[in-house]
This record gives sequence, structure tokens and C-alpha cells, in this order.
Amino acid sequence: MALPALAELTDIEDRLGRELAANETSKVVAALSDASAVVRAYTRRTFTKNTTTTRLRPRGNKVTLPDRPVISVDALATVFAFAGTETITPTPAWSFVGGFEIHLLDPGLLINGPTLDLSDDNVWCQVTYTHGFEEIPEDIVAVVANMVVRGVNLPGGGLIDSETIGPYTTRYNAVGSVGPLSMTDGERRILNNYRATSRSIELR
Repeated sequence: MALPALAELTDIEDRLGRELAANETSKVVAALSDASAVVRAYTRRTFTKNTTTTRLRPRGNKVTLPDRPVISVDALATVFAFAGTETITPTPAWSFVGGFEIHLLDPGLLINGPTLDLSDDNVWCQVTYTHGFEEIPEDIVAVVANMVVRGVNLPGGGLIDSETIGPYTTRYNAVGSVGPLSMTDGERRILNNYRATSRSIELR
């Protein structure tokens, strides 16, 4: 299922200072989807509230969840993969009290608890968790909207910074030289505050 855009048509109109023309609306809707995909790919976060099942490698006795903020951890299982065969069992002992880390407790704390060797490269944790924002942060909306506005507001569809007729001169801006949905350095600095560093294998 496609994720919703991280900004709305009204955010574009507010920045343009006018209503979108009928022939612009469909293009802007597509550009909002594209810009949102670019931001999600760069940050490795969805931002919108969503429930994800993913596989993560434990580090020590911790599992770091990549998509934040984390609302709840709904299920945790241990996956042992060897010779093309997987065994999935509920993780015997763990705790999550907020933040973005799951703490894997010593199974020995449980009576007859199973043994779990977290140092084994064949062991993964399969986590189902709910994450995201009830409302998209304003700075994320601003980045996505401004990426789209560049494609609407600048001459040449966001590719040309200025042009002169007689004699004809064309000058490409830093963003336009690589496309209107590229990010400026300032926008990257904003997104770096949200960027996830943990890698996972998402189950779809």
C-alpha cells in the first residue's frame, strides 16, 4: 500500500501564493509523491503512523529500531536461519519502556527459559512495531513542499534559474542541474536530524 505524501496541495499553494491551475494539480500530486519518496529514502523513515514487521540483528543484548518515533512494540520473535531453513519462535524475555531500543533479557531469569546465543550470525530478531507521527513535523512538510515548489515556480520546470532572450542565455541553478526534486544542503541538514542509521530487512 502506497504511503501518503508528506505535504499537501494546500502547502504548495501557500508557498506559491496562489491556487494551483487545473492543469497543474495532477503534476503536483505526482511531484508530492515523488518528493516524499525521496525524503523517506534519504532518512530511511516513513514519518506517517504505520505498523511494520522487520528483521534486525541484535547488538549485544539490544535491538535498535530504525523507524522513529516508536509508539509500541507489538511482537518480538527470534529467527534462526541455517542451511536454508528458518525457525521462528517467540523471544523468551525482553523489555521495551519507550525510546527506540528493545532490551533482550537473560533467558536464565525465566524458569526453564530457552537458551539464545545472540552472538550467532544466523540469529535475527523479527519485530512488529508501530511508529511514526500523528502529524508530520513542520520542517519535514517544508522540505517536501519546497522541493515541489521548485518544480512549479521556476522557469523551465525547476531546471533553469534564469534565461535571457536576445542574446539567449540560460543558467542552471545548483538544484536544477540535477533535477527539481533534488535537495539543497540546507534541506539535507534538516533531514539529517531524522536520519536513521540502523539497517533492517523489512517483511512485506
